[in-house]
Amino acid sequence: MEKVFNFRVINILLFLSLYNFIICQSDFGKYLTIKNGLPSNNVYSIKQDKKGFIWAATDKGVVRYDGKSFKLFTVDQGLASNDNFAMLLDSKDNVWLYSFVAISKIEKTGEIKIFGNTKNYYSQFLINSKDEILYSVLDSFDHKLAMSIYDNFIIKNDKITKIEHKFISKSKSTSGYFYFLKDVLMYCKYDYKREDQDVEFASIMYGEGNLKNLDNVDLSIKIPVNSSTNFVTDFHYLSKNNAIAFNSDGYRVYKNGKLMNTMLYPFKMKKKSNGANIQNNNLLYIILNKGIYTYNIKTNVWKPFLNLHKATSILIDQEKNVWVSTMGEGIIKYSNLDLSTGKEIINKLSDEPIKLVNGLKDQSLYFANSKNEIIELLKGNERYKPDLIDLRFLETNILGEVFYGGSNAIYRNDKLFSQFGFKSVSLYQDSLSITSTFGSNFLNKDKLNSLRNFDNGQRTDLSGRMYAILLLKGKFYSGNQQGLFWGRPTKNELNPICLDESSESVSVNGIKQSNDGLIWVATEGNGVYVLKNDEVIRHFDNELMDANIHSIKTDEKNRVWVATRKGVNLIQKVGKDFKISAFNSFHGFPDDYINDIYCYDDELYVATDEGLVQVNINQLNKTNFQLPPPIHINAFKILKSTWELADKDTFHVRI
Repeated sequence: MEKVFNFRVINILLFLSLYNFIICQSDFGKYLTIKNGLPSNNVYSIKQDKKGFIWAATDKGVVRYDGKSFKLFTVDQGLASNDNFAMLLDSKDNVWLYSFVAISKIEKTGEIKIFGNTKNYYSQFLINSKDEILYSVLDSFDHKLAMSIYDNFIIKNDKITKIEHKFISKSKSTSGYFYFLKDVLMYCKYDYKREDQDVEFASIMYGEGNLKNLDNVDLSIKIPVNSSTNFVTDFHYLSKNNAIAFNSDGYRVYKNGKLMNTMLYPFKMKKKSNGANIQNNNLLYIILNKGIYTYNIKTNVWKPFLNLHKATSILIDQEKNVWVSTMGEGIIKYSNLDLSTGKEIINKLSDEPIKLVNGLKDQSLYFANSKNEIIELLKGNERYKPDLIDLRFLETNILGEVFYGGSNAIYRNDKLFSQFGFKSVSLYQDSLSITSTFGSNFLNKDKLNSLRNFDNGQRTDLSGRMYAILLLKGKFYSGNQQGLFWGRPTKNELNPICLDESSESVSVNGIKQSNDGLIWVATEGNGVYVLKNDEVIRHFDNELMDANIHSIKTDEKNRVWVATRKGVNLIQKVGKDFKISAFNSFHGFPDDYINDIYCYDDELYVATDEGLVQVNINQLNKTNFQLPPPIHINAFKILKSTWELADKDTFHVRI
């Protein structure tokens, strides 16, 4: 019975660990295709409702995605057609779909309703904030006269009203389009004799079921757009008397009711007729035939955003993730894009396991991989393969030198410096301190040629091996499994520092100083201690993602970076207190288990077993991620038996 009980407990623990792993995985650059449950890789449109569900219209049905699985809606559930190439969401989260058969409505209750007959034609499909929907249907076409006649309908409160207005389009001489302006339905009809001439037009407003002429009123923006194709113009209202109108070949900008310019798209590209525009701050995202571009409303500047020529629509969701629907490649979700440039906030520099990373400002950046190779990224021509059993430290100094070593040697740049067992190194200006099985050594620039003869430098014999050291001017701090100590390079003595009166010993594995003179002490299992004048003024434990600290670094902006097995913590001084931020795989890191970190000039480098990534801090801080509260499990109840955990067995799970 005992074996069965333990087996069930283990299963529960494995389930909790697996659940935590699954929800912490990054969806960065994730493709959702038929392999993931999409009915088709041809996706026309993508939307998000208020509850956060993602809706996608394909040629084989409509799906609702909850982040894990797809719920499919087809003709079997009541849709008019499986091929729905236009989709709208109203204010009540009802989904409206346009097909060549009819218009379908998926209500938030799951009920499906059918409206009208689209007669195998698509012209316009619009909605305003009052949930009024306009759609146009081809009524007839005269091939001899090249004349098209359209019927127009409004759906309001699930009732269809036909607009008493027939628009007749004559090829290359007359055209027009509808748009909603402050919820009022506007119609723009224009005629032109030659494409290089301006056009004559009339604005018309829908009211009481009819269209009527509208003269000079504040709601009217008279925007003629030349179009020599059957592409329906896309009108984007910005503010009173300010708008942009797009067609397949180019666009027109109107400010204060006046035409400012008529422009072609960059690089002679064309706008896709099925590509819906979206706006985020001052940027419009436009689907062109060679990718997605942004148009800055204030500066009138075009910039490439995503090189996806198969894109059909774009969505920026509630958490600032970017979703792109495509023809043939399904849906692509980007979790870490700069919304102004389309570049990855998380830039992966290496796919191999990275143990250590460090650098000197913007002059050098070194990292050590699992093969104990040292590689420099900025200069691009340095790669060292030292003869090391293991690699324990990697440091750079103001002279541009790199020191690295482990249990059998230490190297400076690509030269063997000494052959002993080393634990850590600290570089202060042009001096060096290093801990080994023999104690701690201190060397200045005049004696940095070799450590082979320990008489060349001052040695301080220590009781117990030191795993961390920090060299300052005339003073040093060192730490081991017994705690933290301070001393002076010129004296053979150590002075203990009490970190925690409630603990017999605190295992110290890292020591750094911030620009304000505070000493930061990283531990294994006890979090981070902050010292001022050799007294503890703050202890970070439960506030951190994990109390087992792998690495601690400070940067030139007085920020402290803490690497743990569950992510990265940023500690900043705000007034008399501290602010803590948390980052992990939710932000695009390849793994939560962080081996080392380095930050300079807002560029953060994160070393994990899944690779080395670079991220700009300003972009990372804009994410909406908040660390969920921990769940403290003190007991399990299985069937009728209850197993209470002792305090030392209590563990935390974050979900």
